[in-house]
Amino acid sequence: MKRLADYLQYMQTKDVLAATQEAKVEARALLEDQGVAVLALLLADLLTEVMQQGTGKAAFPTLTRTSAAS
Repeated sequence: MKRLADYLQYMQTKDVLAATQEAKVEARALLEDQGVAVLALLLADLLTEVMQQGTGKAAFPTLTRTSAAS
C-alpha cells in the first residue's frame, strides 16, 4: 500500500483544488438529498398522525387534545 509521501511528488495544486471542489459539490448534494428525505419523513409522520386522529386511533395519545384536557 502506498503512502501519501509516495504521491506528493506527482500531486499538482490545481488537481488537489479540483478534487476538493468536486468533493464539496458531492457533499452538498448528499446533504440536500438527506434534507429532502428528512422532510419527507416528517410529512409522512404528520399525515399519519392526522389520519389516525381522524379515526380515533392517535399514535401519541398524550399529545392529543382530549388527553391534554383530562
